[in-house]
Amino acid sequence: MARLLTRPLPPSAMAAAFALIAAFAGMPARADDPTRPPSVDLAGDAAPVETGPQLQSVFLPAPGSAKTRAAALINGQRFEVGQHVGNARLVAVNESSVTLAGPEGRQTLYLTPGVAKTRAAPVSERRSASQAGHASRHKPAPALPSTGNR
Repeated sequence: MARLLTRPLPPSAMAAAFALIAAFAGMPARADDPTRPPSVDLAGDAAPVETGPQLQSVFLPAPGSAKTRAAALINGQRFEVGQHVGNARLVAVNESSVTLAGPEGRQTLYLTPGVAKTRAAPVSERRSASQAGHASRHKPAPALPSTGNR
């Protein structure tokens, strides 16, 4: 095995490896990269950006913590509740949005604009719907044997 690892690769294998590396080096980054800023496209040029402030992250204090205040990352800058974001003031921060109050009125910025959050059906409704359509196909799971240890 050690002899296999120390032996040089044949020239055809080396050429194939270099060709593969060169092919991947010229490929653009994936477009669906969630860490890529929204203002950068695949070519690296600036793409049109939405006007107005964009919410990028929220910072919520630990429950019962009086030392830290809720804050938000808006357009790359951190703002705490009460601070001014342009001509508006940050008035509320929650887990998925922030509220700004300014001369134009209140504005809500969302972490995931365009994604609507809906409530799931209660468990009892999901079970009854599942059982109605699949009752004949499902068998109850067998009971696990008891080891006698608790």
